[in-house]
Amino acid sequence: RSTKGRVNLYTPMVSKEGYSKSQLSGLLKNYFNNSFAAMASFFAKENNYTIEELDLLIKDTREELDKDNRK
Repeated sequence: RSTKGRVNLYTPMVSKEGYSKSQLSGLLKNYFNNSFAAMASFFAKENNYTIEELDLLIKDTREELDKDNRK
């Protein structure tokens, strides 16, 4: 916390990415029994995603995993 005049400025202790990762991990564990496939299927059905959107998700995921494996 820092002060600027009479205003207190607060900064997060956790990054947005770290917070998102933690929350999504909890969601996956508590609601989908640690099954990414079950979670993806649920959201695909609930949001009426098209096959093209799901194909794009798979493509993007493969590219990200390939990047991680090259490190």
